[in-house]
Amino acid sequence: MADFTHFNDQGRARMVDVGEKDVTHREAVAAARVLVNRETFDLIRSGGVKKGDVLTVAQVAGIMGANALLGDKLTERQMLTLATAIEGHPDNVAPAMLGGFVTSVIDEGQVYSVKKDIDPELAFAAFVPDFRLLTSKARAALPAMVSHKDAVYNLSRAALATAAFCEGNYALLGVATKDVLHQKYRLPLIEGGDDVFELAQDLGAQAVYISGAGPTIMAVVHKDDTEFFTRAEAALAADSPLHHFTVHRLLADNVGAVVS
Repeated sequence: MADFTHFNDQGRARMVDVGEKDVTHREAVAAARVLVNRETFDLIRSGGVKKGDVLTVAQVAGIMGANALLGDKLTERQMLTLATAIEGHPDNVAPAMLGGFVTSVIDEGQVYSVKKDIDPELAFAAFVPDFRLLTSKARAALPAMVSHKDAVYNLSRAALATAAFCEGNYALLGVATKDVLHQKYRLPLIEGGDDVFELAQDLGAQAVYISGAGPTIMAVVHKDDTEFFTRAEAALAADSPLHHFTVHRLLADNVGAVVS
């Protein structure tokens, strides 16, 4: 259906266009030209992006491409609600469609989202291990119940993280990304995960956290801090317990999915 291997001069890839003709639903998915940067493509190819997240991109592509072919009958929120109905939650489809820093909720079957551009001065270091962690296994590691105290702990930090991003107060991100609801249960499933957290923090990351359910571990750094990545690569190569991790430098996409 889709070919992510054709890059233009700017290092961006497009899905194949099926041309001017009557199209099936399957062809509509291929007709959507969804732009991804080369770093993201390399991360997908390396296995750093889970199959489910790749399918999220395909779902967004199919909905946006079909909507364009039908004359843009759906609003952005209607497309997002449809994508969420397929995915089950907006956590992946909302940022894939909108780009940037996105907060979403579902209320009475409708998705409501707020997007803010991520500061272009920020970069993200993705520490990707050479093994996969099934989301089902990561979910099974979580307790069935959480205490009121732990819920308040995380809710307050979620609010702080949002405010810190919006205000550009990145010094607060280290505190804001602390967690008691899932990371301590999932880190044991990620061999070397604790060491990667310590490494990224020692190298000066603004924040370190598990990406989704794992196993990728993300760190927030300044875009111009090239020394972070140089030292991280050297540390991973020199430390045999961490040989199975590779670090990728990623920049935020504030545009989101594009149909052209």
